[in-house]
Amino acid sequence: MSAALLPPNATALERAMADTAAARLLALEADTVGTLWDPMLCPEPWLERLAAAYGTAPYDSGWSEERRRTAVADTAANRSRHGTVAAIRRILAFAGAIYDLTEHRGAQHHTITVTLHNSDSLIRSLLTVHDLVDQVKRLSVHVTFVSKAMADKIDVAAASAAVPVFYARADVRR
Repeated sequence: MSAALLPPNATALERAMADTAAARLLALEADTVGTLWDPMLCPEPWLERLAAAYGTAPYDSGWSEERRRTAVADTAANRSRHGTVAAIRRILAFAGAIYDLTEHRGAQHHTITVTLHNSDSLIRSLLTVHDLVDQVKRLSVHVTFVSKAMADKIDVAAASAAVPVFYARADVRR
């Protein structure tokens, strides 16, 4: 069947490959093909491919299936808010952070301070939260993370000295 689509000088290997590919395509059920582009109906093994096709960021294959489906389904909404404070708020909520966000607008610089209140539970994934925010913020915006738990335990001078070390470490990793 598919051999008819090949040019007359096709080799036996090319004809065999065309027949195999055609057989695999014909074996797919029409219902399955229709669900491949729907994040909520897509078969779980294909979900990561759908996320790549949508350009979903963030996406982690270690997340639960429900969280991965939600991330893919929200891709269009996230893209429309990309670069806004709303995008930063949305990604922090997605990461499960309890936070206060303060904007500081200057003549040339726009700085956002994020105070994390549940940083004890997020401390292992603090770099991940930092990376998530980096994916959705504008490049001209500087975001500073402050851990409420750390600020309560150590004085402000030590906390302000610890922040540049944290960011230097984060930059080395890349």
